[in-house]
Amino acid sequence: MILAPVRSGEAQTLDTQMVPILYSRVCAPRLSRQEHYKSVPGVVATSVGYTGGNSDGPTYNSVCRGDGHTEAIKVDFDPSVISYEELMRQFFADNKYGGGKKQYMSAVWAQSKEQAATAAKLANEQGSSVPVLDPTEWHDAEEYHQDYIAKSRRGYSTDPY
Repeated sequence: MILAPVRSGEAQTLDTQMVPILYSRVCAPRLSRQEHYKSVPGVVATSVGYTGGNSDGPTYNSVCRGDGHTEAIKVDFDPSVISYEELMRQFFADNKYGGGKKQYMSAVWAQSKEQAATAAKLANEQGSSVPVLDPTEWHDAEEYHQDYIAKSRRGYSTDPY
C-alpha cells in the first residue's frame, strides 16, 4: 500500500501507491480494499497499479508473467483529516503476514523515513510480518482494473430475465 499525504487540495503522489497497500493471494480481496479505502474519511483518491519491479510500463499480463512487480493500492489522503498512523493501523489490522508470490505479496512502500518508522513500529506492535519497503516507481493499472468491484456491481443484475 502506498499512502500519499495531500496538501492544499491537491493530491501528491510521493511514489507509486505511495504508500501503497499491497494485498496478497487473490485479486478480489485487494480490489475490495480499494473500495474500502475510498469510504474512509480523509482519503481523497485511490488507484490500483503495480510497484516494486524494475521493468518499464508493466501491464497486468506482464505482472502475471512474473516481471517483478506487485499489484498494489495507492491511497492519497488528507493528513488534516486522517493520519498516516491511523491508515496504517487499519492496514495492519487486516494484514498480518508478508511474503508470498511477488505479484500478490503484502507490503508497505513507505514514502519517507517518518512513514517507514511509523509503519515498522505498528507492524511490530501488531505482530505483523508484512515488510516495510523503500519506495519504488508506481504505475497505474489499466483502466478496467480501476474501481473493479464498483464496475462489476453495475454490470450484474438480480433480474433473472
